[in-house]
Amino acid sequence: MLRESLALLPWVAIIIPYRIKPQTHMTIDHHFQNVPSFGQWARRARKAQGLTLRALADRAGLGIRFLSEKFNVIAGLSEHSIDNDYAIAAVSLGAKVIEKHFTLSRADGGPDALFSLEPNEMERLVLSVRKIEKAVGTSALGPTETEKKAMVFRKSLFVVKDIKKGDKFSRENVRVIRPAYGLSPKYYFDIIGKRASKDIKRGTPLVFELIEPPREAQS
Repeated sequence: MLRESLALLPWVAIIIPYRIKPQTHMTIDHHFQNVPSFGQWARRARKAQGLTLRALADRAGLGIRFLSEKFNVIAGLSEHSIDNDYAIAAVSLGAKVIEKHFTLSRADGGPDALFSLEPNEMERLVLSVRKIEKAVGTSALGPTETEKKAMVFRKSLFVVKDIKKGDKFSRENVRVIRPAYGLSPKYYFDIIGKRASKDIKRGTPLVFELIEPPREAQS
């Protein structure tokens, strides 16, 4: 794992070819120097122009995406706050690795104790990251498998009064209701005024087979 912090990008580029094995996955962590704890942001934001959570998020997102695309590596985030908020936000922006300092107890002291996570804090970080990973999902568009099963609860066109063959569909005998056994509501205005191809009982989902094809104009 390589941490990009105060290193210039040309230095990073020089190091990349010297990974132990060419096929080995390499991780570069985008690092923030002197990041305040989450509780300090409100106080510092009033004093320093541009010191906002959005600015930090933008920098993290751009840095993570840039490193991943520029060097074809796994990109992550390294930061020294004792809050988990920035790390969790970084995961939603594409970070695959989070680097934090860890200690069994900050009371034990040491040069890194002030910004190290204790076991219960690290546990919360891991649980939150896993939850965000599932929420982010993939870039594939369209309904999920769970959503597909729920699509039956959408609305569709139903016949709400008995109709005889040849009768016209109207606002009084066709309604948009659940479930989605009938035609999509987008066909509602196309169907109004057309005729039934057969007798239809009240409560029947309206489908194309129940609609009489357009009659040819008489000469």
